[in-house]
Amino acid sequence: FGLCMESFRIKMVYGYVGNIVLIKSRTHSHFHSDFRIQTKSNVISKPSSSQYFRVPASLSHKTSRVHCNFDSSDSPDPQEYSVRRVQFDLLSFKYFSRETLTQYSNTNQSEPLRIMISFFTSIITLFIQPLSDALGSSDLNSITLTSSYALCAVSTAVFIRERGRRTSQLNRIDREYRFGDLLVSFTDPLTAVRKRKVVRSLRNIKRIVAIYGDDGFITSELKRAKIYRNYFVASDVIVVPIVSKLMNKNEWIPSDFSSSDNVWLYESVAMQEWKSYFDSLLSAFSSDERGAYVAINSRGRSVASGIGAPRWDALLGARFSPRNEWVPRESPFPNADEEVAQVQKQFYVALSTADISILDSLWYSDSSGERECDKEVTAAVESGGRLDTWNVVLGESPKTSTTFGMSVRGFDNSIISEEDGYLMAMSSAFEKAPEGGEFLGTQTWKRRVNSDSGWKLVSHRAVPFGVNISAGALLLSDFRGCLALVRTRE
Repeated sequence: FGLCMESFRIKMVYGYVGNIVLIKSRTHSHFHSDFRIQTKSNVISKPSSSQYFRVPASLSHKTSRVHCNFDSSDSPDPQEYSVRRVQFDLLSFKYFSRETLTQYSNTNQSEPLRIMISFFTSIITLFIQPLSDALGSSDLNSITLTSSYALCAVSTAVFIRERGRRTSQLNRIDREYRFGDLLVSFTDPLTAVRKRKVVRSLRNIKRIVAIYGDDGFITSELKRAKIYRNYFVASDVIVVPIVSKLMNKNEWIPSDFSSSDNVWLYESVAMQEWKSYFDSLLSAFSSDERGAYVAINSRGRSVASGIGAPRWDALLGARFSPRNEWVPRESPFPNADEEVAQVQKQFYVALSTADISILDSLWYSDSSGERECDKEVTAAVESGGRLDTWNVVLGESPKTSTTFGMSVRGFDNSIISEEDGYLMAMSSAFEKAPEGGEFLGTQTWKRRVNSDSGWKLVSHRAVPFGVNISAGALLLSDFRGCLALVRTRE
């Protein structure tokens, strides 16, 4: 370093951490590998502690043994350089983390410029008469003033619109980063060891659906989600339930869940932080729904959210398609109800053989013999949807049938509720159409308690599900027939 050196600075990740003041030195005629520094900086070590750094001999050149002392009196706070530090944003008039503002700036470089141009245009055109007088120009005529004020109105409208869009994007990015700071725990399937991770550490590995609500809502939704566990695993999706009030896990976890469900079911850690996150999201809404959900893709971006329960099959088909080719399991999952599995197979036999007599025998009817209409099918028909009867769908012959020759795998089911003397169940299966299309099918079943009538079919849904497929349609059906809903952007 040279014996004449009096002081120098060390620049680290967060800037300059302090002065190193030369205390003493002594030259040596031979190569020396020791370079000793005594530090007293609260940035690097605790006050009054010493740290020694060794420089390899290969980097020394007739070096001296130097004893240095840190003086951290002018060292800046490392938090000053942290990307998590909040910063006031003048355009939105709110505080955001530097990480949020940086992400927005990297992806929206022209939008702030449009906002500023529209803002200054509004100001200039609004005060064009005073500006003209200040510059000593002649009085402006009525046409010029009218045109100026019209331009001011347009610029103001553009400013308000662009500023609103920018604020919405910043809020979304900020929510995504705050979601990444939350904690989850899970059981490692290889070592059976319980682990805890920050959500952001799961990026590029897992997709996440977090559901929030009271214990009854969470229990019900987990029962519905259970029939899609085969597809969660194929799509690397994990479900994180958050109960709105602190309670023991055994009070809300369904009793038929087993250790095999730990592959897709994670637990939230630091429940109060999760609750605060969802409460802040729901503060702007007034709804009678008991819960809400947020879906995050593997890049940490929000792809779906809403009040109430998620449509698991539509969410999987549209947002979380499998990443690689996969083969659904042939046999039903453990804890699946055998009676539901049997009637589900009968339903698919009716479709694959185009046998309408078998299908007619499966539909649910009440004690008076009246069949039950599915609410979603009814709403779609009332909105103008075209309903094709089962005679049209199954066709008059195998050549005209759209279901003849269908193959099915991956049967699963779950009894989801018991209410007013009726049991409700749901089932799922992986359908492969004769033309080669792949679908995720879902059925809803109903039966009277203590009745010998068995399980009867209420409705059937199917959504495209395959590698690199983003479902653009949803097939709904009940005893009346089938119709297709096409996904559109609102």
